[in-house]
Amino acid sequence: MLPNFVTLKIGGCPQLRESFTQLKEHVSRAECWPNLETLHFCNASLSDEDLYGIVHSFPNLRELNVSSNYFVSFRAHIKESINLSTLDVSYCLKLQQIPELPSSVQKVDARHCISLTTDTSSMLWSQMRTEMNRLEVVMPKTDIPEWFDYHGHGEIPTFWAREKFPFVALAFVFEEINYQAVSLHLFIDNMHVDVHSQHHIFNVAEDHVLLCDLQVYSKMRSGRGLMLISDMIIVGSSCR
Repeated sequence: MLPNFVTLKIGGCPQLRESFTQLKEHVSRAECWPNLETLHFCNASLSDEDLYGIVHSFPNLRELNVSSNYFVSFRAHIKESINLSTLDVSYCLKLQQIPELPSSVQKVDARHCISLTTDTSSMLWSQMRTEMNRLEVVMPKTDIPEWFDYHGHGEIPTFWAREKFPFVALAFVFEEINYQAVSLHLFIDNMHVDVHSQHHIFNVAEDHVLLCDLQVYSKMRSGRGLMLISDMIIVGSSCR
């Protein structure tokens, strides 16, 4: 039962799926796992039904890593995970559909989800645009939406801002990269904004797109900013 566990990380144990089959039969006992905030269950042959069991049995999850599994879709019940901030479904090669995510989600890793439908990709773009809630997404490359104000190839534009920093959505397209971590660097008034957080280091892959908004830098000051902007094709492991 382990009712007091806060973090549980298990990887490469597909036979443990049987435990979730039993768990789904007792979902009314969800109150037994109210403290679990981080669950990693990678490469475990999880099905769509197993995801349903996870969401309902661990109601206070903040970080869910179910990478390298074989489910096809998340049901709409993921919307019930109102505390979820990080979702990792990377290398889920059969994953086709992700429904609208709760507004609490700030980071989605969908690398190598090669079966994602156009509708799902459009939903992630749309959620980035409408919520601007510090959302960060990595997914296979799709077309940059027309609502982006600026498209560039390698150049670094500047813009002016007063008093309150504006909402700015960014999209970086990676054509060639050696599966390295990419960090985002922001300069305001020609000074580097120092953010000590692993949350701003991204794992990307070739022919993938990174979506994020500059509200990930929560402590900004007014003035003019020099930054990387949308639809860039980048070669390397970091951006300046």
